Amino acid sequence: PAPVALPQNVKAWALITVFGHEQELGHHVAVVGGGMAAVDTALYLRDTGHQVTMITRQDRPGYDCSSHSAMYISQQLMKLFDVVTDAEIRSVQPGEITCVVQKKPRPGPPGMEQSPIGPPKEIRVTFDSLVFSAGRRACTDACMAFSSVAPESRVIGDASILSDKNNGDGHG
Repeated sequence: PAPVALPQNVKAWALITVFGHEQELGHHVAVVGGGMAAVDTALYLRDTGHQVTMITRQDRPGYDCSSHSAMYISQQLMKLFDVVTDAEIRSVQPGEITCVVQKKPRPGPPGMEQSPIGPPKEIRVTFDSLVFSAGRRACTDACMAFSSVAPESRVIGDASILSDKNNGDGHG
């Protein structure tokens, strides 16, 4: 996916900065990301009185835990707050994220590519505060695109391995 530029007047909170500062967030929080860190943050924010919408490019939230647990977690989360899956963020404006949702088929045998399920659909998600937790896959460029909206930015996980290789320091 292509990196999305954030306007200067849109503040994106990193997960680590949310805890202990939840009173500084608006009532409706959009959490971008679908891994367990994003799930934990979304649940915490819901429990502290926020209305939460989770946006993920994966087919379900909590995708990075075992398949049985992920399916259960996904079903339960969708009862607690709005979840937008299979989403590609196209733009972020003050108070609104525009996504294109295209349901993807489950992976099949190698060489048996399947077409997306149904036509793409544009969805607009409104928010007072934006929390960003994405990048489990090596998407260094996508992570760096968000670096201008936070006072401090670090590339971690698989993205840092890719970054280290690009820097030629031999670590990773």
